[in-house]
Amino acid sequence: MKITPIELFQINAPRYYGQLSGHVLVKLQVDQGPVGWGETPDSIAEDLGPMAARYCQLLLGQDATRITEINTLLRAQRFGSKVSDGHWVSAIDLSLLDLNGKA
Repeated sequence: MKITPIELFQINAPRYYGQLSGHVLVKLQVDQGPVGWGETPDSIAEDLGPMAARYCQLLLGQDATRITEINTLLRAQRFGSKVSDGHWVSAIDLSLLDLNGKA
């Protein structure tokens, strides 16, 4: 299962007390099989295009079953985003786990 281009979506919803809560959804697909979804909770990203490109640069063609290796690769990165590096790594981890669970 080789990773194909990754898509990011910004979702914003008001909380019951009026504060806006943002979430970035990560859609991870492979050349064959299901789609995996991950999320960066409580995050508002202004750099979805560059982040999607960076994910693709790092992960395109990688074997989606090699979760530990992918996490090690991502934890060594500094993404330079308002969203924390840990959130970005976690979102991919969740999407990989979701995808592999479905497979």
